[in-house]
Amino acid sequence: MKIQIKSQIRLFIFLISVVLYETDIENLNTSYAIHIAYILCVGIDLFKMFSREHSNNLNVFLFDTMLFSTILPDNYSSIFVITICGLFKCFNRKMRIEPVSILLFLYVAVRFFLGMDHIGNIFFSVLYWIVFFISVLCGKELLKGIDRDDIRFSFIQILVIEAAAIFIGLVRNVGALSMDNDWVTGTFGAFNGVQLFISMLMLGVFFLMDYTVTHRKTDLIYMVMSFAISIFSGTVALTILFAVATIVYAVIVSKGIKLKAGLFLIIILGITFLFSTNESWVKRDVMQLTDYNYLIKRVSKIQYYRSTFIEIPSQDAGFLIFGEGIGRYSSRAAMTMTGSYIGLVKSVDMSDYTRRKILPLYMDCVRYGNGTAAMPFSEVATIMGELGLAGLILVIICMIRLYARSGSFQKYLLIIVGMFMFYDNYLEFPRIAFIIVMVFLMLEPYMKIEKENGTGEKDAIDSCDGLL
Repeated sequence: MKIQIKSQIRLFIFLISVVLYETDIENLNTSYAIHIAYILCVGIDLFKMFSREHSNNLNVFLFDTMLFSTILPDNYSSIFVITICGLFKCFNRKMRIEPVSILLFLYVAVRFFLGMDHIGNIFFSVLYWIVFFISVLCGKELLKGIDRDDIRFSFIQILVIEAAAIFIGLVRNVGALSMDNDWVTGTFGAFNGVQLFISMLMLGVFFLMDYTVTHRKTDLIYMVMSFAISIFSGTVALTILFAVATIVYAVIVSKGIKLKAGLFLIIILGITFLFSTNESWVKRDVMQLTDYNYLIKRVSKIQYYRSTFIEIPSQDAGFLIFGEGIGRYSSRAAMTMTGSYIGLVKSVDMSDYTRRKILPLYMDCVRYGNGTAAMPFSEVATIMGELGLAGLILVIICMIRLYARSGSFQKYLLIIVGMFMFYDNYLEFPRIAFIIVMVFLMLEPYMKIEKENGTGEKDAIDSCDGLL
């Protein structure tokens, strides 16, 4: 495998910006330090692209520009950057779209032309979903020709930057190990710990699967670092879902005894680390969830599911079959149009169901500081609420077809993401959507390894370089 030695200039620039960002020097506005570092690095990469005569330079530049936009401390820069870079790549390739995906698109288009959906709600739906769809459409073409070590190197840099940000934050928050870990957000910005969790978790999955094939000890170190950062963010519910997904994969999908043992070891160490770095009330809260009455009161998301799949459909056949409309129930677009979700949008255009069933639960969470378990959000319930049973069935068919054609490593990631879809609208967060799709595509070459008989693992991984 050809190993390309890349400059560490980008890493040094980002590390300096992290120090400025985390230390918050008095009388010096350092809140945009990471943005400035990002712009400098994009400029340097752009210069390198034009100064070297290699056909894959453009792909490398676009990938790194998109990837590093996901660690900026805001939720909007990545939408703009990934959309522009992705559209540029999409217009320079022949796209192959699955028939079921075309049916889903036609279903959405027909709804719009029949006046079932509103233009404002559709606009924000597109805004929140565009990164996911662009990543799916152009992701494989984007990665084509890029040396795997280049991509791996960029992942490592992301990991080191986030580790540095958390370490500096830990130094500033003496005794943080006995505190609520909500402050652990790395460079992702305030209240974005969940996005840090999922991003680092995806990198952990990548390094884990890379290690099972190459047996590079450095991959094992990076895997541990990735999972540790994820768990350290204190996202208890997602950590438990990750553990469940890992058990399902180890028992049903994985065939290697060593991999099964390693996965169970990760679960044990992860849960131990989780409970040792959170406040005692978090531990008590998890234990009390075994009480059904406490569970119903604490996890009001259960009421949200009951309303979406039982109460409203039993009274409204139109809702059951076709849903309330895109951006008209519990998606991020629907919440944005309530005027209570983000400060930039004050206009109100919500459905009656959003007003009666969704908004009160959300406002209670805001008022009392309840966690995601109480939030009325879920990708699965949102699809049901906005596209109805017809849309949900089409999405399920797409997922089943994707799962059936995936290798075992990709199936592991799909199981994790599938479980997360029951907990929040995570695919509507551009930064999360991009890293999930990229890691999924990076795992695709391993399918060849699984099909090879009598080929050494290292030889097989070398032969996979051309697949991207």
